[in-house]
Amino acid sequence: MTTVNTLAKLKEHGMVLAGHCGHKDCGHARLLKLDVLIDWLGPDYVFVNEKRIAAAFKCEDESHRGGTIRVVADTRPPHMNPYLKAKGG
Repeated sequence: MTTVNTLAKLKEHGMVLAGHCGHKDCGHARLLKLDVLIDWLGPDYVFVNEKRIAAAFKCEDESHRGGTIRVVADTRPPHMNPYLKAKGG
């Protein structure tokens, strides 16, 4: 079984992170750019139980800072997933 716990492994498996605004009156969320996170934190950054990404998350619609981060599986067929397509999947 493969453990997906780093930013590089997320990218390798065609998964992404979603940031959800932490403000009580806001329900906004957006997908985060893994390449930007990898440039900032490094490919071996363990995102499980992490606090830095969540604390830095900024809601683009309301300008609130802080939130929660969740893993989102890319459910597109392999030929439509850009990460898996690049690997020949």
